[in-house]
Amino acid sequence: MAVRGGPVPARALQTLWRSVDWPPTELLAGEADVLHATNFVLPPSTRARGGVTVHDLAFLDRPDFLSPPQRDLPALVERSVTRAAIVCTPSDALAQQVIGRLGAPNSGS
Repeated sequence: MAVRGGPVPARALQTLWRSVDWPPTELLAGEADVLHATNFVLPPSTRARGGVTVHDLAFLDRPDFLSPPQRDLPALVERSVTRAAIVCTPSDALAQQVIGRLGAPNSGS
C-alpha cells in the first residue's frame, strides 16, 4: 500500500468537481485501486473504486453557516455520494438520512 499525493489547491479542484469529473485523481496522484475520501468530497477517478465518509449533514441543515468558498459543499457531497462505491457514516441514523437526502443507494446493514 502506498499513500500518494501532494499539495493541491482544493478550492480550485472542488470548483471543477462541482460540475465536471476532471481532473481525475490519477492525474494528480498516480494510479490507485482504492480511494477513500475521509472528509465529504470524493474526487473523480478513471480507475480507482472510491469510498467517502459523510460525518454529518450540518451543511444541509444550516447552509447559512457555510463560508462563501464552502457554499458548493452540498453539490460536491451529493456528487461524491453518487460517485462512491461505498459511503461510510458514523451511525445508522445518519446513513438513513444520507440515503434519503443525498440519494445514496441503500445496501442494507
